[in-house]
Amino acid sequence: MHLLPCVPPRGAALGFQLGLAAFALLGAFLVRFDGVPSSIPWPTVFAALAVVLPVRAILLIHFRLHRGMWWHVEVDDLLQIVRATSLGTLLIGFAILISRSREVSHLAALPVGVVALD
Repeated sequence: MHLLPCVPPRGAALGFQLGLAAFALLGAFLVRFDGVPSSIPWPTVFAALAVVLPVRAILLIHFRLHRGMWWHVEVDDLLQIVRATSLGTLLIGFAILISRSREVSHLAALPVGVVALD
């Protein structure tokens, strides 16, 4: 009997990776606010998720990091991850600077420490 390899669809892999990005952002907020959920500014969290997740999704697709789960990772893959993450952090930081200069949303209240931890 020949079994087919179990490879998740690309959409599932991208969704899983975006879920991890959301989880990492929430973890960064918890670390920044000393693990006390009641002190977390939830409107700021939701505003940050609205910016972080699309940026991460675009960069995952651009750097082709969304193509399934990895069975092994090579040095080139690690370099792509570092590039995508660094560029994403810079773009998110730029979005925060723009929102702070215009004071347009809850994103202006996003602590820089959260972006650095994320």
